[in-house]
Amino acid sequence: MKKFLLFFPLIFSTAFVAQPSWSPEICLVSVDSATSSFISVIWNKPQATDIDSFYIYRADSNSTAFSKIAAVDFADSSAYDDIAVNVNTTWYSYLVSAIDFNGIEGLKSDTANTCLLDVIPNIASGYYTCKWNKYNNGINQPLFVRCMWDSLGNPAGLQQVGTNWSPTWTSWNHLGYSQANTSVYRLEVEMTNPCNPSRGLINTSRSNVKGVANPLTLGLSAPDMAKFVRVFPNPTSERVQLEWNGTLCVTRIDVIDVCGKTVITNLPSENQLKTTVDLSGIEKGIYLIRFQGLKGAIIQRVVRQ
Repeated sequence: MKKFLLFFPLIFSTAFVAQPSWSPEICLVSVDSATSSFISVIWNKPQATDIDSFYIYRADSNSTAFSKIAAVDFADSSAYDDIAVNVNTTWYSYLVSAIDFNGIEGLKSDTANTCLLDVIPNIASGYYTCKWNKYNNGINQPLFVRCMWDSLGNPAGLQQVGTNWSPTWTSWNHLGYSQANTSVYRLEVEMTNPCNPSRGLINTSRSNVKGVANPLTLGLSAPDMAKFVRVFPNPTSERVQLEWNGTLCVTRIDVIDVCGKTVITNLPSENQLKTTVDLSGIEKGIYLIRFQGLKGAIIQRVVRQ
């Protein structure tokens, strides 16, 4: 008897999963005005029900390649403080995207960048030249730029000098060299639309603070400086990620046990702003991570479980 094999066609059903419906737009990016040491990325939170979180991407002025640096829950404030930067040496560009509850990432926002201010003395002509890169921020374009200045080198005393200029300006000469030889400067960009990231309305993007003779030093106490480092995940079973602000000038990182013994040492390079430390070779317990910088040490706790 012949045997007949019956073949049934296999039917595959592929469900189409749409991207998140919200098209993100960054409201502004700005150097923190209190310390001039990190960058805040701010976006207006949309009225949406399909968003779980947001991804933050960053590229520096020397690169066009963006890297994902953080995820922010939808329930949190619509702002991210990026401490792993050095605002006195380069400017940065950012993108934001929305992630839905299925883990599907939507379209990325337009690019928004920070302003990097430099001040160049022109001794022969008797003035300082303030130079900066043009600020761009997608559809929320700037209305004008202005220069803030303090002749005594006090960042807390910055006041506007000169008039409001076109946002296309990228340089300005401050006449009167002899009256400004101890001064500090900051550029401010007034935006068209304000941001509301649950921190109150914000309408101004700020550059770094630039001193004429030397880069601005923070002069912060150790408790104040502690917010400029990140240790995560914490607790951790093996590796721990470390990030720090470039203005701290971290030269050495030590992992210290409860007896005060240094069990791991890491020596970052000059421009390094993050590293990974492998804790799998030490016993489980509580350890201190000491960030040693030119302005002092910052100590954070980590649990190896």
